[in-house]
Amino acid sequence: MIKKIPQYVIEIIQKLETAGFEGFVVGGCVRDILLDKMPKDWDVATSAKPEELLKLFPDSVYENEFGTVGIKLRPIRIYELNPNLRNLRMNQEKLSML
Repeated sequence: MIKKIPQYVIEIIQKLETAGFEGFVVGGCVRDILLDKMPKDWDVATSAKPEELLKLFPDSVYENEFGTVGIKLRPIRIYELNPNLRNLRMNQEKLSML
């Protein structure tokens, strides 16, 4: 089973936590890990709002209605952060009731 989260994902989450926000690996990458597959991309849900993410990651991109913020890291790549942690928690609560 793939157990290692890439360093750049860990650094994103650590930066969020240092600033007082929550950050969690979510989505298809979690599914892929559980299926013993290599994730193609890594999604992070956070409690930070898009405006807060833009301050925390000044070289980021936010041009959509979904709240997803693309952040740039070196080597030059854009990683997406989604501030819909509240929705994620509500879905988890619904699933736990099943």
